[in-house]
Amino acid sequence: MGKIIGSVKRLFSRRSKAAEEHDSMGVVEDSPYYPFCWREKEDGEYAVVLYQEEEYKTDIFEEKKLQGNGYDWVALSKKLISEEMPGAEDVVKFDPEADVFYAYSSDKDTLYRFMTLLKALSDDDERMERYLAGAQAEANLI
Repeated sequence: MGKIIGSVKRLFSRRSKAAEEHDSMGVVEDSPYYPFCWREKEDGEYAVVLYQEEEYKTDIFEEKKLQGNGYDWVALSKKLISEEMPGAEDVVKFDPEADVFYAYSSDKDTLYRFMTLLKALSDDDERMERYLAGAQAEANLI
């Protein structure tokens, strides 16, 4: 019984820490872009971040036999940029991890437009599925 209680305490402790980090990173749940968050960095770059503890849209990725991790979001984002933001391929850069999608740029306007388009795409499940299928075909994700 003591081991179970200890495990539960550790789990909640990790979740608490993740929630604190989540809040400190600019995630605002009533933002129209939620769960994506916008960051302005001290070095003059801007970033769009999605923390995967949100498990945002994982059902759509799982239908395509993907995890919905940061790398999968990058593949989807590259497809979005190629379709709707030609020329921005070299402006918007990515540095994903398994549990974090991270896009960045020194061009604030282009990155903001990208975030707006990505949120609109993720709000439309059918469209997102089509873009994801296209990304899979181009990148051989499966």
